[in-house]
Amino acid sequence: MKILITGANGAIGGEVVSLLNHEYPKAEYIITSRKPNVLMKKGHFQLDLRSELEDNKDFIEALKDVTHVIHLAADVRWNLPHEEAINNNVVTTQNLVDTLTQYATKVQRFVFVSTAFVNSPKKKEEMENDIHIDGEDFNNTYEYSKWLSEQVVIKSKLPWSIVRPSLVVGRTIDGKINSYNGLYHLIRLASSGLVPFIVGHPNSHIDIVPCDFVARVIVDAMLQDSLKHEIALAVSGEAAPTVEAVMTRVYQVVSSERGKLNAPALKQPPIVSYDTYNRLYKPLAQKALKHSQYKLLSLLDAFLPYLSIDGTFETNDNVIVKAPDYTEYLSKCVNRWCADHTKIIGAEESSRFKATMNS
Repeated sequence: MKILITGANGAIGGEVVSLLNHEYPKAEYIITSRKPNVLMKKGHFQLDLRSELEDNKDFIEALKDVTHVIHLAADVRWNLPHEEAINNNVVTTQNLVDTLTQYATKVQRFVFVSTAFVNSPKKKEEMENDIHIDGEDFNNTYEYSKWLSEQVVIKSKLPWSIVRPSLVVGRTIDGKINSYNGLYHLIRLASSGLVPFIVGHPNSHIDIVPCDFVARVIVDAMLQDSLKHEIALAVSGEAAPTVEAVMTRVYQVVSSERGKLNAPALKQPPIVSYDTYNRLYKPLAQKALKHSQYKLLSLLDAFLPYLSIDGTFETNDNVIVKAPDYTEYLSKCVNRWCADHTKIIGAEESSRFKATMNS
């Protein structure tokens, strides 16, 4: 096998490379990235997938014997402007597909890693940042760009498989992850003691999956004939924890770690509905807080859709692969984050910010 992997430095990419190296030590690899790659020196190309890939003759030559492709590279920010999301995710996918179609004639499987939220369960309430376009509903431009990228892959002549993970967190065994995105931004805010409330619904399910589980699904999608031209959902589904359960676990672990640093435990903030937040808390914050404080609070907006889901992921005629129970890994993930961010969890709370919002 000769495997091309994009986005190998990301939250999932490192796990995929590690799993493949363990199970297929004789395979050859091509890694593309915009930065120097620490995972693998040999077969590494520093490429910007948004540009014309055909300009790199060495890369084109290396593609001739590629048998499998895993496309993980993406801009995962939820608040990207529309055009930037399209350029960073859809254009890169189209460029890669076009280049592979022309030069990589031995490809047996092209695995595109998307997000389960391109077909998200409905939310309990409409939100002002919702996107309604092309007859579909999306929570943000990231999801929309991933949906468009899926269409590029499906319409291609490549033998494709699509993997849709939900919110990715650390490994099952030790909570380790290559990069802290998604749910970790909420953990960061909560750990700082600067979150006076959580916007969502206590009984809503927040679907999380460990990165090693997602890596396993991706490798299976690359090799199993049964997953050719299929969409595989890597999700927790009905076993997904509730918002209240996740936040309770986060605050328990963070408070424990703060205790080790002689910092006081954090009081878990209340969970308020989007309607209450929009009508009462947000207008108050706009008037009472400094710009920097309000900007911090506004970061919560990106999480609103994921904390207000009504229901869980269903198959919808796609293949569904269930993740391990969250109780096996969530505490480890929060512990790992705390170990890497002792300055944040050990800091004193901003009393002015807390007093303003609590009043």
